[in-house]
Amino acid sequence: MKEFGVKDKRDGLTYYREFVYKKGGIDSIDKEGKKEFELKEIDRFRYRTRYFTDSGIIGSKEFVSGMYKQFK
Repeated sequence: MKEFGVKDKRDGLTYYREFVYKKGGIDSIDKEGKKEFELKEIDRFRYRTRYFTDSGIIGSKEFVSGMYKQFK
């Protein structure tokens, strides 16, 4: 995010989310705009772990990819 003058990673995530919601025309833009496009720590954790719990496979990227291909 250096190109945009953003030094803090947390601010970078906020700017990125704002860009995606505005550019993509996502339906929940009003709701996210009220929160100033910021994510709470618990939300970040839920988003990171969501795919592990949905798929039932926990492990490294290579392991999960291998298991996915095996059961595909």
